[in-house]
Amino acid sequence: MPLRYYFVEEIVRELLERHIKDRDLTGKKVQQEAKELREKYNKIDKELGDDEQLVGLDWSEADLNSFNFKNVVLSTPGRQPNFKNSYLSNANLEGADLWGTNLEGADLQNANLKRAILWGANIRGAYLEDAHLGGAKLQNARIEEAHLQGTHLERAN
Repeated sequence: MPLRYYFVEEIVRELLERHIKDRDLTGKKVQQEAKELREKYNKIDKELGDDEQLVGLDWSEADLNSFNFKNVVLSTPGRQPNFKNSYLSNANLEGADLWGTNLEGADLQNANLKRAILWGANIRGAYLEDAHLGGAKLQNARIEEAHLQGTHLERAN
């Protein structure tokens, strides 16, 4: 059973409050915090592994500027996160699994998306000025109306 929107919002809000200073959402500690928050809201998903506790959360319109998501698993089939209209400028999403993620209208200016998995992602209208997408996987991604001035796309496919 998927999380209800209002529970997901609380999980994200609490995670952001805990990490507003260090801006780091990587590592086992954060995964454990997310697992505890899912339990707190009685929405534990037994199918999620220990490194997948951030999967499928709703981050829409969240201020995630300069946050670190390096190599974080944020998406699995059937559990894609929502970053619609979120603020991710200068964020580190290098190697992050963002398969099928909704990034519509997100501010990703100067974000590091090197080697990120963006298969089937919705990137419509996103702001990717000066973002680094070298080696990113972009198959079937929707990039209509995305702002790509100065975007680094070396070896992206």
